[in-house]
Amino acid sequence: MFYRTLIISLMLMLGTNLFAQQKRALLIGIGAYTKESGWKRLSSANDIRYLQQVLQVKGFAQQNIHVLLDSMATYDGIAAAVEKLISETKTGDVVMLHFSGHGQQITDLDGDEADGYDEAWVAWDAMARYDNVQYRGAKHVRDDLIGTWVNALATAVGSNGSVLITIDACHSGTATRAQDLAVARGVPVPFRIPVAQKESYRPGGNTASDFLSTSNIEKGNVVVYSASSPTQVNYETTDAGNSGVGSLSYGFAQALAAMPEGATYSDLFYRIKARIQSTIPAQLPMMEGNGKQQLFSGNYTAGIDKVLIDRWISDTSFTFKMGSLHQLASGAELAIIDDAANVQVGKAVASTVSVVESVGTVRAPLDKSKTYIIKILSMPAAPYTITVGYDKASLPKGWQPMLEKGFANMRFVSQGENADAWISYIADTGLAIITRNNGIAYLDGSTKNGKLTAEDITQLSQPLQDIAKANYMRSLPDGGPLSDMVVWEVTAKDGRKATENELEFEKGAYFDLRLKNNSKQAIYFALINILPDGTIEVLLPDAESTPEEFNVQPGESFVVKDNMIPENAKAGREFLRVMVSHVAFDIRPVFNKTAPKRSGNLTSWEQAMRGIMQDESIGMAQRRSVSVNEISILTQSFQVKAK
Repeated sequence: MFYRTLIISLMLMLGTNLFAQQKRALLIGIGAYTKESGWKRLSSANDIRYLQQVLQVKGFAQQNIHVLLDSMATYDGIAAAVEKLISETKTGDVVMLHFSGHGQQITDLDGDEADGYDEAWVAWDAMARYDNVQYRGAKHVRDDLIGTWVNALATAVGSNGSVLITIDACHSGTATRAQDLAVARGVPVPFRIPVAQKESYRPGGNTASDFLSTSNIEKGNVVVYSASSPTQVNYETTDAGNSGVGSLSYGFAQALAAMPEGATYSDLFYRIKARIQSTIPAQLPMMEGNGKQQLFSGNYTAGIDKVLIDRWISDTSFTFKMGSLHQLASGAELAIIDDAANVQVGKAVASTVSVVESVGTVRAPLDKSKTYIIKILSMPAAPYTITVGYDKASLPKGWQPMLEKGFANMRFVSQGENADAWISYIADTGLAIITRNNGIAYLDGSTKNGKLTAEDITQLSQPLQDIAKANYMRSLPDGGPLSDMVVWEVTAKDGRKATENELEFEKGAYFDLRLKNNSKQAIYFALINILPDGTIEVLLPDAESTPEEFNVQPGESFVVKDNMIPENAKAGREFLRVMVSHVAFDIRPVFNKTAPKRSGNLTSWEQAMRGIMQDESIGMAQRRSVSVNEISILTQSFQVKAK
């Protein structure tokens, strides 16, 4: 009986292990391209060696790390290996799919790309140039197919698993630095296939993100690390032994080896980014997906939003994504905190401040391969203000002197009769902030008994800041360095444009948006909607996106079709303001919440990936400037009719 019980227990343990979470990796490295292919040789074998070593340290069993190297990584070989990985993956597993090699744009043949090109991994048997007889692009591994694979992996691992995609290759053919700087993993010439001329965006219909999200099966989180932005060449670097190695692969291996237990994909990415940019400053690594998931785990952490040093522009100067919209002013004193050690290592001064990006200066150089958090220690003045008045007839006796004393400590508040907001008391309801248009911006029910505390007054700071921010946003004039090089259009379904005459819409009506870039550089943008009551909604970037994803390449357009005026929309004039810059920026932290997008189809050049990550945003990015860029603003308005 004892032995029978023991055998049953062993069988149960074995069964549990069979269904326990597995860590699986497929590492694809192509460096020894043939001379006939037209591709330069790369150091991809070194990438794979570093990745194998660090993954085994992090719990990947050797038998679960499958490698395709050089001639094994043909188009068919890659496809077969990925399909095998998909078939072996179980619910709850952690999967890593890596590609080291050349990347290239190739003419899109199915009309789902905004710029007319698919992004492709270059398989070992793919050629660099189109030839009508010998090679027409059949061996390029297109992003459409990659998206299908990743979607299948995300479905296979389920909500308790995760999928990490790492791409140490160029994504497109636009060179951003001289070719003699280093070995580049791509070429400046897209693979063009002669086809009939198409529109630069897909006119309506379901997007890839629509059909990829129709399944009821819960999918795992997909995180994608890319060595460079989709329009940048990705350069190799050298390791400690002066051997060539991919910048992402080497940075990944170094950073991952030092990551503590419980670290997230975002934590890892920013350490990789710092390592890459410490040696190749102009290269812009990118991350997509939910970075708050813990590394190689199905668990998530609440995390905190951090403002990090974005990039170094000299030994002592750096840019960071915070500006006057975030309450920053020139001369502000900043704390520099080592993100890994959580220790303050120095101070800096905000030397140049624009709307959403600033330059900080430290007195002594820091280790640029580390990540640093920026926090405001003190400011010389408030970047924007609000005037507060008092509804004296409604305020209980003794409240106004208490309020005046409390507001004296809020440097952004001035007090006067020509007020932006009024402090009032609503009987049996509580302390209230009333806006100029008689809207209630804040209501404190805890004060309905007529008692006011210092804490109650402190709580007024945030809603007053929100009103000040909205006023500041409305006051920003149209114009800027890019205003003459960008076209911003709101078009009714009958062809009428807001640029001709202000449009009027019934509730339930549809319209299209179009932002065209006529400049010679990529532009990044954010879209806000100022409603008739003065409320500001941040429409793009949305909550699931990153600012880098929202940009338009030279000569291209970003289009949002079939936007609907909701039935519950407030009557009056709406202002759609697009903010444009040559650098990515994020205005979401300025406001407390982002609004859901109007129903509409976003046209995306990387729709497959976006759909997998439940993100309908667009995505092409360009390298950032090394100096602060001012925002350009364009506005279109329309009237919503009252029914």
